[in-house]
Amino acid sequence: MTEDIHLGERRLQPPTIDESLDQILNSSRFKGSAQLQTLLKYIVEGSINGHSDALKERIIGIDVFGRKSDYDTADDPIVRSRVGLLRKRLAQYYESEESRGSTVQIVIPNGSYRPTFIFRPEDSAAVSERHPASLLQDAVPHAAQENPEPETAHSVPRSSSAVWWLVLGVTACVLCVLALAAWAINAKWQKSELYLVWAPILENKRGVLLYTGTINPVYLPSEGNAARTSPASDQELPATSPSPLQERPSASTSDLVPLRDGLVPPGDIMADMKVAVLLNTYNRNLSLRYGSGLPFVDLKGSPTILIGAYDNYWTMELARDLPFFFDRGGRIRERGGKHRVWSSLARTDSTISEDYAVIFRLLDSKAGGPIIAISGLTTCGTQAAAEFMTDPLQLRKLASIPRNALESKNLEFVLHASLVNCTPTSVDIVGQQVW
Repeated sequence: MTEDIHLGERRLQPPTIDESLDQILNSSRFKGSAQLQTLLKYIVEGSINGHSDALKERIIGIDVFGRKSDYDTADDPIVRSRVGLLRKRLAQYYESEESRGSTVQIVIPNGSYRPTFIFRPEDSAAVSERHPASLLQDAVPHAAQENPEPETAHSVPRSSSAVWWLVLGVTACVLCVLALAAWAINAKWQKSELYLVWAPILENKRGVLLYTGTINPVYLPSEGNAARTSPASDQELPATSPSPLQERPSASTSDLVPLRDGLVPPGDIMADMKVAVLLNTYNRNLSLRYGSGLPFVDLKGSPTILIGAYDNYWTMELARDLPFFFDRGGRIRERGGKHRVWSSLARTDSTISEDYAVIFRLLDSKAGGPIIAISGLTTCGTQAAAEFMTDPLQLRKLASIPRNALESKNLEFVLHASLVNCTPTSVDIVGQQVW
């Protein structure tokens, strides 16, 4: 069942939107991509037919891209990727001459798959072709009807015509400014909490640096020891021979040499993957770095994402003076307020059922560029924090923070995560600061 679309004081019937949609689908930017044509038509028709609740990532993946009903949207971001490309093509279309005469602009806001329909004023070229009397009637319809001129006053001096054109020009400029302002306000309020939180990274023109620390040093036999103990070329290694990548094998330390960088914890790897998928969705270039030493010169000025806490020097350094910080005892502390303390405890089977994490976003850090840190007390907490930071539904929990602060203030949160085998089952905010 179709429904009317309201835009300000105008009521647009679906046929009006259909005409604009057909014009877009037949444009040069969409003719060569049947996939984008199908995707745009599906989203628009779903909205005007009252099926907006079905415009979700999984359903679009199944209906448009033929994915199975149980496919993992985190591992297969086909919908986010193609909708990102669709937004780019739509923007290019409305900047081109092909969009002339289109009365409706179709916009797909970031963080949503539900389209917004924006009324577009008529082109100035089309307006100039109309008769001056009709233009005046459009500009001041009520005045013309309520105060008709006497019949004897039908002769108008030429100087009055110039004044009328000036009034029309000013009126047209005011209408354009109001339309642009309405579009800008609408676009801002359509942004999701996810986009607002990540905006300083996503809108920065420099390449993004993703830095992950390492733990667990890896030991390898030294060159001299390897030469003394290597078997003859025609012999096979014993079946019980230990792998050279074991942590601290039982041998003399003089025969073993530690590698400069160790291993990346599994939760940190999952966090890297989550963040990389998000940045790829927004077509951001990403440089991945890991290890125990990242020079400050590499960090300075770049939009940076830090993964991990105790295994990441820069996370610990930048969080040292923040409202929530990591202490040396493996705890998160609150500097002021209630001076709360959060810690994770291991069970008798050496697993944990809960963990805590800190997320902070600094707009003007010591490094000179925007920084987001995602860090748990353990690698499980880091994974839970990354899932929270890349999930639009989870980030709606930040809706209590004013939108302008969410986009343009420093932020810090403490999260509590319930875990099953290191996998988060729920994540909640237990502390937050905005400044």
